[in-house]
Amino acid sequence: MKSIVLTLILLSFWKSFFAQLDSINKYASLFRRDVSIISNAQQLNRFFDALKELEANKRKQVTVVHIGDSHVQAGDLTEPTRKGLQQIYGNAGRGLVFPYQAAGTNGPLDYAFSSAQKFLAKRNCVSKINLPTGVAGHAIHTRLKNTSLDFRFRDINSNEFTSKVTVFHASTADSNFTYQVVDSVGKVIGRYQNEVSSPHRSVFELAENCRKFKLKTIQNEKNQISSTIFGVSLENNNAGIVHHTIGVNGAEFQHYLHSPFFFGQLASLKPDLIIVSLGTNEAYNNATFETNDFKAKVDSFLMATQLANPQTSIILTTPPGIGQKVRKGKKSKPVYIQNQNVVKVVEAIQAQAFKNNVSVWDFYEVMGGLNAMNRWAAAGLTDARRIHFSRKGYFIQGTLLFEALINEIEHSKN
Repeated sequence: MKSIVLTLILLSFWKSFFAQLDSINKYASLFRRDVSIISNAQQLNRFFDALKELEANKRKQVTVVHIGDSHVQAGDLTEPTRKGLQQIYGNAGRGLVFPYQAAGTNGPLDYAFSSAQKFLAKRNCVSKINLPTGVAGHAIHTRLKNTSLDFRFRDINSNEFTSKVTVFHASTADSNFTYQVVDSVGKVIGRYQNEVSSPHRSVFELAENCRKFKLKTIQNEKNQISSTIFGVSLENNNAGIVHHTIGVNGAEFQHYLHSPFFFGQLASLKPDLIIVSLGTNEAYNNATFETNDFKAKVDSFLMATQLANPQTSIILTTPPGIGQKVRKGKKSKPVYIQNQNVVKVVEAIQAQAFKNNVSVWDFYEVMGGLNAMNRWAAAGLTDARRIHFSRKGYFIQGTLLFEALINEIEHSKN
């Protein structure tokens, strides 16, 4: 039973972020709050302890990282957890952002990058381009000198700002350009932090709180011939939560394993909690899905994550029951049934979570189990292919995850 505090938090949360819907009850028949629990939640104790230290002013920041595929890249799924936790504990920064516009792909709606220059782009799940990827699962690359990326928060009325910019990039000790953070007229506003920077990471403290800035490339040495950017992290001086979102359209567990800089740069974020939402593409792409092979890849991902982040709590989430298009005849209209691999993926994720002693949130069951995607589609909460959700659909999913997490946080206080 929810506490009075939790109820007030959730009521405020729904009112603020779900006002466009008549009521949450309009969709309540589609999902199952009674099974929306985090299994093996005792493994989240380190995260709970970090939150208690934050509340007691014994630390300034708690970091959450949500890793996934296209369900995560657009940012709609992760928004409820990010904003909900920051509403309760404080907003210490937007976290990881990426120049998706420069890469020619979609990204979260609350911020934007722009540039007059063209960039070569890479996702960790695409092998055609010989370019490494890092912490965001993406990379942009150029050999042009004096390039500039303009960043801004889109909503001028939001409370988002940054006073610290961390750029993840290829090695400046090798052939990568160096960087400057400047304002709209080119004045340097970011002071390079030697003590916390490295050849693959440039950290800048800003002279004042900023809602927009320019990231410029500088050629300081003759051997510097290009710029490869893996991601940018934004923080501020407030106490609270930093929530990093890492999503890649088409990504599977194995693709993060193949990213040469991913796990090292992930560790540099110093996460207290990592949430992993993968498995949809393994179910969708593989006509010859093999359970043991999938389990081995989940194992390898978890081992690499835990090796790089030994004190971090981890939650695996299961994928939704995505649709599979079938035709009964050449001229018949297609119908959608549940993808036959999804249940295998769900069971494998649960098994590997138990084996590796991490927590799991079973969204497949929470959203309604078998054929639930068709029911969500009938309510206008998915795309036509029954693979992705609408913005409202992702908000429901993200808020159910947020509720489950808050319930466990409340239980840990008893």
